[in-house]
Amino acid sequence: MIADFQIRRVDWQEHGAICADLRKQVFFNEAQYHYFVALDGRDADARHVLALDAQQQPIGCGRISSDWQISRIAVLRPWRQRGIGTALLDELIAIARDAEVGEVFCAVPVFSLPYYRRQQFEAVGSVYNESDVPYQRMRLQLDKRAQRSAGQA
Repeated sequence: MIADFQIRRVDWQEHGAICADLRKQVFFNEAQYHYFVALDGRDADARHVLALDAQQQPIGCGRISSDWQISRIAVLRPWRQRGIGTALLDELIAIARDAEVGEVFCAVPVFSLPYYRRQQFEAVGSVYNESDVPYQRMRLQLDKRAQRSAGQA
């Protein structure tokens, strides 16, 4: 099956408004998280990825911060369950690998723990609440994921 989307590494100054709009749609309008979840002021120093459909329309985005925390992965509802979130996550991890980073982190709602465990992330610390949602900090050792992926190929 040929993918009907592509993932691009983008600059916040050029594509920030597009990413911000995607996040607002997913986090604020749909999930009804507090506004600061969508836009927290940490984007200028982060690296970003953008998912585009076959017509080059934005359908998803994500970021990795300068301290190597993956966050703000958002995919529009009609495009979910098509591998776009995983493709965004993989590209963010690739950015860290390109920088020769040993591990990355993310903080995820507890309902998504099974997904992140399948991606080889491990829980770190205790569950905590943010915006009335229980979260878990997760860690991925990049060499471990590379070895596991190579062994599964």
